[in-house]
Amino acid sequence: MFSRRSRLVALTCVLNDAIATTLAFLLAYLIRVWVGQRGLLNLHGIYGLRTYLPILFAALILFPCWGYVLGAYRQVELRRPRDLATDVVKMTALGLLSLLTGLFLFKGEYVSRSFLLAFAVMQFLLLAGNRWLLLVGGTWFRTRPGRLRHFVIVGTSTGARELASLLEEGERFGLSLLAFVYTGDQQPSPPLGLRGTYSILPKERLSELLHNHTGVQNDKAKPFASRA
Repeated sequence: MFSRRSRLVALTCVLNDAIATTLAFLLAYLIRVWVGQRGLLNLHGIYGLRTYLPILFAALILFPCWGYVLGAYRQVELRRPRDLATDVVKMTALGLLSLLTGLFLFKGEYVSRSFLLAFAVMQFLLLAGNRWLLLVGGTWFRTRPGRLRHFVIVGTSTGARELASLLEEGERFGLSLLAFVYTGDQQPSPPLGLRGTYSILPKERLSELLHNHTGVQNDKAKPFASRA
């Protein structure tokens, strides 16, 4: 199931990147035409859009290829924001370098270098925005009340603290730690080093806890109790 979802997310990223590349190309072309028509920056007019279309077709192939080579489409939903930003920088740089190399080999002197620069800037901005929307949208969807996965940890040992820390790291994936439960007669001390503050309840109150967080908020939620 997770593998299929990862492939679906990867395919969505590829399609979104293709749309972003097309928009970046058209925006860069319009900006370059506008600058040339007004003679700004000592730049003159450029060839018509039809002449530049092969550049767009090449970009639609090169950028996704570099994305696959770099692993930018592998488990996108699990990647950190810093990794996503690095992917965008590498894809933009390598894609632009590939286009310049192709133009050199096929003697494409007619292509405006200022247009390529504008295209690279727009490509970076749109790809970065695309990744940001994917990250924010995925986090929002997974953290909706109906999508949360609740956890209860039985015990407060070192292993329980480590497990709780992992669950806190997975909050953006819809993981929610409800409380710690103890089985002895005396209430233990709460685990240290956690970001959140959690209740420590006797096992007799476990059913009450689960009812409050599943029976009232969401009948479909299925908390998972892990002993550590």
